[in-house]
Amino acid sequence: MMMESEGFADAMAGDLKKKSKMPTLTKYLKEAKAYNSPHIRAVTIGNTGVDHDSVVGSIMLAWYANYHWAETSGEDVKFSPIINCPRNELKFRFDIVNNLQKEFGWDYEYLDSVVIYQEDVAGLSDP
Repeated sequence: MMMESEGFADAMAGDLKKKSKMPTLTKYLKEAKAYNSPHIRAVTIGNTGVDHDSVVGSIMLAWYANYHWAETSGEDVKFSPIINCPRNELKFRFDIVNNLQKEFGWDYEYLDSVVIYQEDVAGLSDP
């Protein structure tokens, strides 16, 4: 799904005012991982630099995209964030892991259990 960047922030801000309809982020990520297992169906992805804003942006966009998709189409599609690096690399991104621990209470093991990594999608193609 492609979204126009212009107006996206305004739409997101307005929609998040209705956040009582949205599951908590922690709960949502677990649901999305289950929805996208064993077959990956809907994802958001950050850039290959795997910097802090790319990881957080992918996670937040997945959460918002689910809500927005349901509001506009009536379908409950659960987007999982792809962390665009190998699984073993994220644990060495201390700034990212420590910040997510501090802000959300997520340790590396939790994060590892709810996101999709680069190697999980390597070699996949459209049916």
